[in-house]
Amino acid sequence: MRKFFKKTTLVVTVFILILSTMFVSGCKLPKIPDLDREPESVDSTRTQLYVGNYNGGIGEKWLWDAKERFEVIHPEVQIMIDNGKDEYSTGNLMSNIKTNRQDMYIVDDVSYYTLANAGHLMEITDLVTKGGDDSIDARMNDSLKAFYKTPNEKYYAVPFYEGFYHMIYDADLFEEYNLWLNVQGTGFVETKTEPRYPGLSGKPDAWDEGLPRTYSQFFMLLDHMYNLGITPLTWSGKFKDPYLPYFLNSLMADYQGVDFANNFNYTGKVKVLKNYDFSDAPVGQYAMPQGNYETVTVEKSNAKQTFAKAAAKYYTIKFAKDIVSNGYKYVNQLTVNSSSETQTMAQDTFLRSRYLGKPIGMLIDGGWWYNEASVPMQAMADEYGEEWSKMNRKFGVMPFPKADDGSSAEGRTFAATAGSCVFISSYTTKAAIAKEFFEFINTKDSMERFTKTTSIKRPYDYELSESDFAQMPPYSKSLFDASSEANFIYMVPNAQISPEMLPLQASLIAQFGSDFEDVSSGNPIVTFFENTRKTAKSYFQGLLTAAARK
Repeated sequence: MRKFFKKTTLVVTVFILILSTMFVSGCKLPKIPDLDREPESVDSTRTQLYVGNYNGGIGEKWLWDAKERFEVIHPEVQIMIDNGKDEYSTGNLMSNIKTNRQDMYIVDDVSYYTLANAGHLMEITDLVTKGGDDSIDARMNDSLKAFYKTPNEKYYAVPFYEGFYHMIYDADLFEEYNLWLNVQGTGFVETKTEPRYPGLSGKPDAWDEGLPRTYSQFFMLLDHMYNLGITPLTWSGKFKDPYLPYFLNSLMADYQGVDFANNFNYTGKVKVLKNYDFSDAPVGQYAMPQGNYETVTVEKSNAKQTFAKAAAKYYTIKFAKDIVSNGYKYVNQLTVNSSSETQTMAQDTFLRSRYLGKPIGMLIDGGWWYNEASVPMQAMADEYGEEWSKMNRKFGVMPFPKADDGSSAEGRTFAATAGSCVFISSYTTKAAIAKEFFEFINTKDSMERFTKTTSIKRPYDYELSESDFAQMPPYSKSLFDASSEANFIYMVPNAQISPEMLPLQASLIAQFGSDFEDVSSGNPIVTFFENTRKTAKSYFQGLLTAAARK
């Protein structure tokens, strides 16, 4: 059996509701049409249970599978799937849940405590804790458990899926152009059979074999791509907020390690720069002058200033600067700053680029992109042949690079988004059936089926058989192998916090809020794209200005 979920030390990153409202428009993923699925008619001989499903990047196919299996066990019940998007936002649920027909909900980006405190969610503690070591509670990620279990030890919802923003690379393109690093990590392989650079784990055939470990190696790869006529990077211009800040948060978390999560509990230690008497290194070089680091304990009184000086922030800001430097040669200029390029358009551009002879190496997106992009991949298979189908194309997870001076934390750390959850409406008149279906979709078997269908993990302990894993497409394997090695820090977009903590928490959440020169920014990639003469150092220094102002 292959276990994909790695339990981590109890760490909680609490991103309050302000983050959700800042970025909510960008987070909404489009509906994936199921062209073969006809609307289902009500069967008057059975009892209907209505399930509200946020039909975004995860889609609905997995839920139809669960529905059909449940109805075999309970032929007297008809699960009615109500797909939607905006109607399942926090605001609309607060206004309409009492009169909605839905008995339970599977939603994204909602304020759990807002809904629970208003009495809209049924208490489900008994369902979550039933079963001892095999209970939903026992299998849940520890940091999410600390969030979803209320101060009085009650549950009103459970987390749904696991996702984090990263760079997705076209592995077929890497094969075609020999873009893998050679075994020394100083150049690139010349043949398909030449040994490749070991990944961070050192294991043979690991998910990160042949890929850069350090920033300098990563930019060596970008330069090599550019010299071969490959555009290294693209992303959704329309949703550059929140995609890019979320992506940079994960890059920053990987530098700092699991202590990144303690920033918001005032229990961790942060590596900071002692002084700013240095010059930005050339593009692709990441090493501070010797002795310019010191480790500071985070306290409420110094938190804003401490985080503003964090070495992780400087390196992340310099990465943002470097990928848009050198005449934008590393990015797809036509779309990355466009106000109309949606994430599905960016996916389609990425997917078609190699066939059209204008290859793009990597896409910045979340793990759900692969399920979301099923429609354009099927369209390509229909137009160009089966070799362009979803099952026959190879993609992988590009690891976050480490600092060249060895100052990055060991191992892998991902800052995952987890604002999605499953709950039962407190107004349902079919509580018994709703509870049974809730338990059914949260069994290990249902989670395994969910993963096989969507290529997305749920944040619980469960396993896939080796045969099931072998049948998964390459990207799914890469995603899960990467996840199994990593510590996960969850960015939860709402929380119960005391009123006196709110202003400080809000300022800390603006991870990249900077006042420098004539620019006020919270998205360094966009800032450097629009202001090419600005420097990483000046942006970084502006963090302290912003911290003092707030």
